[in-house]
Amino acid sequence: MLFLIALAVAVLFTAALSKALRKAPLPFYIAAALLSAGAVIVSRLDVESEFLMKWVFPLFTKGAMAAGFWALVMWAGALPRESRITKRLLSVRGELSIFAAVLTLSHAVLRAILYLRQLLRPKYSPDAVFAATCAIVLALLVIMLPLTVLSFRRVRKRMAPDRWKRIQRLAYGFYGLIYAHVLVLYLPPALRGLRSYALTVAVYTVVWLAYMTCRLLNRKNARRGTD
Repeated sequence: MLFLIALAVAVLFTAALSKALRKAPLPFYIAAALLSAGAVIVSRLDVESEFLMKWVFPLFTKGAMAAGFWALVMWAGALPRESRITKRLLSVRGELSIFAAVLTLSHAVLRAILYLRQLLRPKYSPDAVFAATCAIVLALLVIMLPLTVLSFRRVRKRMAPDRWKRIQRLAYGFYGLIYAHVLVLYLPPALRGLRSYALTVAVYTVVWLAYMTCRLLNRKNARRGTD
């Protein structure tokens, strides 16, 4: 449910503010940083509002909001290039990826704190899920950081187009790792019958499978066009 809410927010945000984001992205990056920092701080406090703690702050601390924006960045390269939606997404794809990366920081920081606490427990023995999660998170950060830097227009303009495109192909692995991260965290409880986790897995699966299908169809159509 959180991911669906985040995806809806990301779509509305892009529809309403894509032109402003492209024209002056810095205020949006600052806003994303403040949201990330605020989510980390508030998550450590004793807030009495059940609505805020259940439906607002988890959007950031659990990475749902970042995932919603990453989904738009991902889909920008899969939708038909001639459509208005695709043109709008592509016009701010770099800015959206930076915005999403900054939003990801709150989730990354809180996960790092949680994992460190677990590792520092006396006689704690990491299980397979913990090890897989740590490995995936580290891989995500290693890929995300350079791709985020390359998304800045000034950096992009200074690079040779072919080289920039080759490096950007790492994004496909990044998208796959996001889905793997979701599966590692949510699939075990989903298989135990917890419906909220099952719904989360189902929604992410639909979004990612549909993306892969569109990418394959686009590649197939492109090959036909060159024959």
